[in-house]
Amino acid sequence: MGLRTKEDPVILEWAAQEKRVLITRDRQTMIGHAYQRVTLKLDMPGLIVVHEDLSIGNAIEQIVMVAACSTEAELQGRVIFLPL
Repeated sequence: MGLRTKEDPVILEWAAQEKRVLITRDRQTMIGHAYQRVTLKLDMPGLIVVHEDLSIGNAIEQIVMVAACSTEAELQGRVIFLPL
């Protein structure tokens, strides 16, 4: 996608245009930018923030659980922190 070196607002805008929930471990800046989009009433399909100490296996299990138990509308504008 060519987003690896892009700034958070650019990545969030791409996710919004593509209607994709973004998954990140970035607790420093991404959360603030996501909430800023919500405050500005910009589309923000959802952000899942995975704690750095959560193993990949546990993170995948919890991401699958969130996806299975949530609708697109329920994730819209929300920041979800894992572990749950």
